Amino acid sequence: MKPELSHFLFWDCDENKIDYDKRVNFVLERVFSMGTENDVREVVKYYGMEIIKTEIVKIKILDKKPLII
Repeated sequence: MKPELSHFLFWDCDENKIDYDKRVNFVLERVFSMGTENDVREVVKYYGMEIIKTEIVKIKILDKKPLII
């Protein structure tokens, strides 16, 4: 089951067509740059901390300081 995320995160695309397994970086970029605390909890529940730790460092627009997990 896909995570229940804030609708405003995907304002520019059809969120029903997002493949959460193939677009991990896209989803994480939106959540960690604009998401709420609940959005973060949802992606942690969906992906797990190991996948997030591996993938989040690949996102170039996020500042590295807050990425220490």
